[in-house]
Amino acid sequence: MKENKSGKIAAIYIIYILLAGFISILCGIKYTAMIGLLLGSAAAFANYLLLKLVICRLLGTRNIFAVQIFLFRYLLYIAAAYISMRTGSVAVIMYAAGIIGLSLSILIVYGIGGVKNQ
Repeated sequence: MKENKSGKIAAIYIIYILLAGFISILCGIKYTAMIGLLLGSAAAFANYLLLKLVICRLLGTRNIFAVQIFLFRYLLYIAAAYISMRTGSVAVIMYAAGIIGLSLSILIVYGIGGVKNQ
């Protein structure tokens, strides 16, 4: 039976975001940190979903739409980073924490070595 690894990744990532937000509140960091964390997490998770979509599309048939989605993914990161930079330096740090969190949750679910056993 096939496991739902995307659901596990999403659950671990949500726990990570809540934990990072709670720690930043305990440290007394301003609301700008929350804006950066939300922007980073939204950009990273949207990137993950778009990557999943484009890989399925690219493996199915050749499609120029897949290339446009690849470019849109990077533009999404750039726009979120720009908004974080305009918000403040703490927001940029939390933006980076939000992006790194998705990589950590994927590492936890798949482990070191990736998807060798699939």
